[in-house]
Amino acid sequence: MGTTLKLILFLEKQRRALFITMLIRGKKIRKILIFLLYLEILKTTWVEVKDNDKLYLSDWSDAYPGIWIFDPAKPTAINNIFAGATNDGKGKLSIDGVDVGGGSTGVAFTGNGANRKMFIYVEDLPTSNGGNKLYKYDIGAEDTWGAKEPVQLATASSKLINTNTGLLGSALHNVVFCSQTRNANQNSTNIPAFIVINEDGDIIFNGGDLEYLNGCLGGGMALNADETKFAIIDGSAKIQVYDVNWTDNVPSFTHYCSISTNDQEICQMAFDYSGNLHCINRKHGYYVHAVPNVARAVETPAKAQFVIKPVYPDAIYAIGNVGDYNWEDISQGVELDHQGDGVYSANVDVNNSGDGYGYLQFATTLGNTADDWDTVNSGIRYGALTADEAITSGEATSMTNDSGSDTQSWKAEANTYKMIVDIKNCTVTMTIDSTTGADSIDIDNNTPAVYYNLQGVEVTNPENGIFIKKQGNKVTKVYIK
Repeated sequence: MGTTLKLILFLEKQRRALFITMLIRGKKIRKILIFLLYLEILKTTWVEVKDNDKLYLSDWSDAYPGIWIFDPAKPTAINNIFAGATNDGKGKLSIDGVDVGGGSTGVAFTGNGANRKMFIYVEDLPTSNGGNKLYKYDIGAEDTWGAKEPVQLATASSKLINTNTGLLGSALHNVVFCSQTRNANQNSTNIPAFIVINEDGDIIFNGGDLEYLNGCLGGGMALNADETKFAIIDGSAKIQVYDVNWTDNVPSFTHYCSISTNDQEICQMAFDYSGNLHCINRKHGYYVHAVPNVARAVETPAKAQFVIKPVYPDAIYAIGNVGDYNWEDISQGVELDHQGDGVYSANVDVNNSGDGYGYLQFATTLGNTADDWDTVNSGIRYGALTADEAITSGEATSMTNDSGSDTQSWKAEANTYKMIVDIKNCTVTMTIDSTTGADSIDIDNNTPAVYYNLQGVEVTNPENGIFIKKQGNKVTKVYIK
């Protein structure tokens, strides 16, 4: 499985947004990362992708407040969780007289299905343009919220006094990371760069005195897939990366490394499966920062049922000094039949080019005319690793699979061969046909045994190898020590 970079641009009622997302294609769309970037001005507007593969986008504006839902399966429909709500003109949303939401700088989720909970930092509750409190919504599996008051998380809200606040939900431990913009040397336990809360709103970690973290310039933060690494931008525009250890769903942090940036606020970041950090920098845009990693290989999970089956051509062709053909006519070749699973075979004559040898390659496409190399090179050519590499009868020989004029030829003694070309394993095996090789030598039945190597050349004193023994009309293959 490969990854696909997808760009989605939409324009709705002057709300311009650019979605940058990396996706793995499967039965459902799986997220690696996604960002929301306002073209007019970058703000800490956050995006979540949950088990239903939808995007949840918080909107800080007074004109279009709430949580907007984007379904990649229905790209023309963008709905609000607070559908049907009344806007008081200052961003506060109410349904049937019940205040339910408003402009928000961050949204996050914990749990799934009936146990799913939504957390929003709302500017307009309990008062328009002056609330700035964290709320919990027991939303369950639905994507709508009716005339029900959400739960204000007062303890957490008391620490999040900056109106520029971001949220990050833990998929494995049902906690929420809450960040807020703090300049350099403004991180404290009273107004921390970030806190971690459980689903009840209790603060289980306060980052106000975390080592190396002197603030939070933009609120950007990220957890890797197994939630053992946490990254956050500090007040000096450095990304601080920590190892995370969990005990009863409570995190502890050990500093891992610092990464310098280009000295601007980072509003959002996300780890990919290789451990790289993808970031939206407020001034400089989209950047990827490498995190030091001792691992040499990384596995990206994918659906087990998706099996990539190679497509093989129906036949390939031996070209060159083969059959009745030569290199002067590239529109001709000897066809090898597909035996299955990328293996092709045929009995092929290798012709004497003048020095006792023939020179050959294999190709998936023949030319339309004698000198039509362009058509031949448009397909795949299989050749030797080095120019004029000698073929040893009966031995599997590695081959290249190229397209173009740089493909090298094999050198083989003029004879008839059983050729087996294995595209899957990229090998060729050419074995002299004994009925036209050693058997063709006329020896009187009453003469002593005569030995030949596998190329059909007579050997006077055979030793240490496999030979063809001919005695009378009987031909056998023998091993002599």
